[in-house]
Amino acid sequence: MANHAPIAPEIRPFNAESAISSLFRAVLIHGPWGCGKTRNAARFMAAFGCETLVDEWRPGTPIPDRALVLTGRPLEDFPLGLRVLSFVEALEILGVRHG
Repeated sequence: MANHAPIAPEIRPFNAESAISSLFRAVLIHGPWGCGKTRNAARFMAAFGCETLVDEWRPGTPIPDRALVLTGRPLEDFPLGLRVLSFVEALEILGVRHG
């Protein structure tokens, strides 16, 4: 029997667009109304490779693939298949300190 060396997984640097869009069909950013989600939407869309904006999402509203979804809804309302980030987490991915 041949002796095979274990294959090490390929390690790549974090890339916000590929890491999020390859695992999830859309990105949802939640935070209180007035915190800056909409004001920063263009930056988030560019960073995460999103093509459509769904602002002020409510349960039952359709979510297209590759969408940036902004909401102030509680966590238990979120559908499956989305990359969910708090507003602060999304800013940190952009390299922006909040507060």
